[in-house]
Amino acid sequence: MEHFREYSVVIVEFPLQNPTSDLEQIHAKSHDERYNRVEKREGGIVMNEEMVVKQLDMMRSVLLNEIKDIEETEADIIPNGFPNSLRWQLGHTYLSVEYLVFAKSGRTPVIPEDYPTLFGGGTHPDQWEVKGPSLHELRQQLTEQKERLLNDLKGSTSESLREPFQPGPYTFETVGEMLLFTLYHESEHIGLIKGLKRTIRHS
Repeated sequence: MEHFREYSVVIVEFPLQNPTSDLEQIHAKSHDERYNRVEKREGGIVMNEEMVVKQLDMMRSVLLNEIKDIEETEADIIPNGFPNSLRWQLGHTYLSVEYLVFAKSGRTPVIPEDYPTLFGGGTHPDQWEVKGPSLHELRQQLTEQKERLLNDLKGSTSESLREPFQPGPYTFETVGEMLLFTLYHESEHIGLIKGLKRTIRHS
């Protein structure tokens, strides 16, 4: 079962094997509904998909803007009081969405082979046995991932996850609930990225 390890932010832990290995083959569904459709599911819960999409778009745009000026010379510095580097923060953010959103919704995640051991919860750059990806690669992957989030998940907020996800006392059962959780998770890492940049540049 996935659980959380707390540093200064919530860190999502993943199984270290490639999470695509046990994915079921799921036929893609055709979704022609408009983005502003209101999703309803059993129990009377209502989720406005347009609002979720706007938040996803905004949050990832904020992240991409925040990381655009990071230099390779800064990417692996870990100041005192911080659990990981800037490079790790970017990779972990990317991996989290692939695992929590795409894999858990039954879609095929795009996860480079080494990413679970480089960027999974509980990992640390000091333990890396292979070289991490360049900042250019990570920026490209996060940009491309944004497009998949906005396009591939259209009309899916009320879909059930392959299995419920339970972070602590909470239970998330739908794609929409998981998307909202990833917004929270990504905002935490944006804050940590800002703190790392500020500390590195003023030390």
